[in-house]
Parts: sequence; C-alpha cells; structure tokens
Amino acid sequence: MEIKNALAKTRTKLGWTQPEMASYLKVGVSLLSMAELGQRELPMPAYLQLMELAASLPDGSESVAMLSPDWQENKELERQLEKRIQNRTWKLKQLQNEYAGLTAKLQNITNRKSANQCALEKIAPNDPRRQWKIDFLRNQAARLRTQSLTELQVQIIVTKSVLKAVELELNLLSCRL
Repeated sequence: MEIKNALAKTRTKLGWTQPEMASYLKVGVSLLSMAELGQRELPMPAYLQLMELAASLPDGSESVAMLSPDWQENKELERQLEKRIQNRTWKLKQLQNEYAGLTAKLQNITNRKSANQCALEKIAPNDPRRQWKIDFLRNQAARLRTQSLTELQVQIIVTKSVLKAVELELNLLSCRL
C-alpha cells in the first residue's frame, strides 16, 4: 500500500478531518491534502509525528508498516533520522551538563547557608567584633537569598523534565532506525 493511501486511512481511523490532522502535524491543510493524493511529501517532523501517532493506534504496528517506506530505497529519510539522533544526542549531553551544574550550584548554596548558620551560632557573646561578624554573615545570607534558591530549584525541575523528554525522543528515534 502506498504511503498516500495509508495517510488518509490513518486519518480516517482516528475520525479526524483534514484540518484537524493538519493542525496536529503542524502543516497546512493543502499540503496534507496533496500528500494524501501523492502529489507532495510531508516534511520530516510531520512524518515522524505521524509515525508516532500511527504507532499509538490499536493496530499500531500495522499502521506504522503502512506508513513506512522501504528503508533500503529511502536513504534520505534514514540520513535525516540519523542527523536528528545526532542533534538530540548532543542536546541530551548539553542538558545533562546543565543539570549537573545547577545541582552543584544548589548544593553549594545550601552548604554556604549551613556554614553561615553555624558561624552565627559560634560567635562568642563577649567577642568585640561580634556585631560586625553578625552583620557580615547576614549580608552573605541576603546575597544567597538573592540568588533565589526557589528559582534555582524550578530551573532544575524544568531542565530535568526537558532532559527526560529528549531522552524519550532519542529512544523513539533510535527505534525508527
């Protein structure tokens, strides 16, 4: 079965109109219509999204098989998938480094806050520079607050979520090859 017929069949299995499918794939309705007629090809991101959608159907493997071109004949698609995997692998490493840096920064701030608290508790009541030391440690604590511990924690959570999403996409792309 040709890809053009499989595209229309997948869309009708979902009960979607062409505008709904085009919106999901982030392509124009006219492009989708021409792709269903075999006059144009879907862009790679839309094609990959369509493959993922087909895989989620109850007869997923059959739907994917209908949409899958002969991999031996379509080296361009394979090359694009490999390039996307390389890009996502690079992005994954970048996010892992960012996550490690943010986690280390959070740990550093936490350690410094604990050290300041201990230092405050250790200032002797009869120390002549007591007030100066207290003011100094409070200023340090204020600077640590301005680094916004909560903001850093949110940044860590967001980075971790994006990291997980990229890992999932990378696994999915690897399965396509």
